[in-house]
Amino acid sequence: MSLALTPTRGQAQDTRDSLSARPPSLESHVLLADGALATLPPATIRGWQVGLLRPDRLQHTSTSFAIAVGSGIATEDRPSAFAISLGIGLLKECWDARRGRFDWVDLGADATGALLGALITRSR
Repeated sequence: MSLALTPTRGQAQDTRDSLSARPPSLESHVLLADGALATLPPATIRGWQVGLLRPDRLQHTSTSFAIAVGSGIATEDRPSAFAISLGIGLLKECWDARRGRFDWVDLGADATGALLGALITRSR
């Protein structure tokens, strides 16, 4: 996840030096580990970077869709295409759980792509 932070050291220094200065809004700034103040992108941009339609979720959906279409072409069976694609998505999330955390929303994106891919395949 990348939020494209823009450090503004001068502003952070001014805030720390002046007791009368109002601190910046927490919605638009974040304090970095080195003490610098970084400006966050506007909420409209952050929404797509961390929300349901963030690029990672779209990658899960499109990859599962492609796997389901490929499986559907190979098997000509919709349930098999869905199961294969969702099974691979589940394995990916289990792998992620070993290195971080299992993300149910990513699995939901996998299921969406698997369902859409299975629906467009031809059944016997």
